[in-house]
Amino acid sequence: MSFLSILKLKCPRCEKGDMFESGSAFFSLNIKMHKECTVCKENYFKEPGFYFGAMFISYIVSGLLSLLIVGLMIIVLKMNWLLALFVLFVILAISYIYLYKVSRAIWLNFFVKKK
Repeated sequence: MSFLSILKLKCPRCEKGDMFESGSAFFSLNIKMHKECTVCKENYFKEPGFYFGAMFISYIVSGLLSLLIVGLMIIVLKMNWLLALFVLFVILAISYIYLYKVSRAIWLNFFVKKK
């Protein structure tokens, strides 16, 4: 599992082809995935419902990120907890699409062996 390919949303096998049609753009609202890698032809859709497990990865990642962000704001910055929750809501709303894509990339990396 390559963390760089996950963060860049690249193919877990060859680490060159984009997993999503929008590439690795952070702010792109396009969540459409390629059916296979454009470089090595690795199939991204192993079976129906394959990415159901990515939902749990997304839940774990966003939960840990939320604890870290709110904890730092309350403990380190001495911020009011209501303001910290509002800031967290804004951060999660902005990064929702990217977290969706990263959780799919993590899930796919569990099942694809590197070349």
